[in-house]
Amino acid sequence: MLKRFLEQYTALSFRERLLLALVFVLPLERIPSFDVAGLTVKLSILVGTLLVGLEAPRLLRSFKFKEFRKSFVIAPLLFFAFSLLSLIWSESTTFGLKSNLILGFNVAAFYAVYSVVRNCRGRTYLNLTYKTLIVSALLVIGFGFWQWFGDLLGLSSNFTGIREEYTAERLGLPRMHSTLLEPLYFGLYLLLPLGLLWADRTGKFIKSIYSRFGIITLIYMAILLSLARGAIVASVFIGLIGLAYNFTELKERLKLKDLAKLALGGVLALVLLVGLTSVIGKQGTDEDHLYEKGFSTIVGHLETIKPWGSKEDEADQNSINSRDEAREDAWVVVESSPENILVGVGAGQHGLSLVPEKGFEATSNFMLLDVWVEYGLVGLLMIIFFLGAILRNSFSRSYLKKLSLSEHEKVFVIGIGIYLLGFLIQSITFGELTITHLWVVSALATSLVVCYSSESVE
Repeated sequence: MLKRFLEQYTALSFRERLLLALVFVLPLERIPSFDVAGLTVKLSILVGTLLVGLEAPRLLRSFKFKEFRKSFVIAPLLFFAFSLLSLIWSESTTFGLKSNLILGFNVAAFYAVYSVVRNCRGRTYLNLTYKTLIVSALLVIGFGFWQWFGDLLGLSSNFTGIREEYTAERLGLPRMHSTLLEPLYFGLYLLLPLGLLWADRTGKFIKSIYSRFGIITLIYMAILLSLARGAIVASVFIGLIGLAYNFTELKERLKLKDLAKLALGGVLALVLLVGLTSVIGKQGTDEDHLYEKGFSTIVGHLETIKPWGSKEDEADQNSINSRDEAREDAWVVVESSPENILVGVGAGQHGLSLVPEKGFEATSNFMLLDVWVEYGLVGLLMIIFFLGAILRNSFSRSYLKKLSLSEHEKVFVIGIGIYLLGFLIQSITFGELTITHLWVVSALATSLVVCYSSESVE
């Protein structure tokens, strides 16, 4: 299998290899990374910048304006142009330029990926892309378990890579975040391979249903151990969609004993998790998370899952209720003037408007509300239109029937749609437009729909 993969990989052009490299390094955010002039430089930025530089000339030469009839293709560019325009009414040019630099990179990566994929249609390349993403996710999950067990066993953070605020010494159990900055980012990223695995219902990329469900189980365990409540809720929602989408195939391909094996495997994994956490968990010292040792740390943390916290619950003041207050402050900013409602306070100005002493770091932890604060209704409608178009492409049966997509291409389009639903659900508690993998996979779905449909422009 590895030999065949290498043969197929070496047959690709440099641009195509570079795109696979970008897909592979998407979750490598904090480890490895380094700071330059106040910005965190990640491997995805280095690889993405190289890809943009190589692809930009070809994109400019070959891009057909008629493709903009698929109007959501131009939506990222229009949104970025509006973001730059917002510097005119921004209070802080420094925050605005920083925000636009990050957004500009992601939008450029979107069009670079779009350009590469539309020029390399084929089952082989999609197969390599799918497996690269799954292998990358498995490596990140593997490091996450090393991090989790290593911290419980008392290994130094130099070996585990865990941040001090997520250690078992503080919380009772570690919060797995692997190579990403926070458990929330980790859980959000894992929704992507989860969506693609659920979409591969007939085994186009991973033939063994046991292998596929084994990886799905690992992902759910990792998300649970991240204790990222938004990701847990979103992953459950994705699981319900996935089971419904796979119901016919599961019923036809598997006998009752096979289903029993899959169910037993999931139960055993949960029992193992409960047993381990009960035996090796600690008490913890964080006053906001004082639970009994072991599995009760997970239970106690998950008991606080609710859309809006209770202000009488002092134990949760630093989590959900603080987000309530941030949302209330955000609405105050939005409603303070007709200009704020329509065009917002400007890119990167959200935190500055809410809590000046925190500057760029303060947000409401509700992505669409954050967009409204900074970009007003104009920017918010652009983003809703763009993401909504991808969802329409993924789930509208009447629309999918019009497309000349192969079954392999449909796995990507539907899988990314499932992921995007999970992303939007988690964005109620946390989510940002600066997450690179959101733009990369949106470009994958967009290029497949626009360039290879029966309605695409020749």
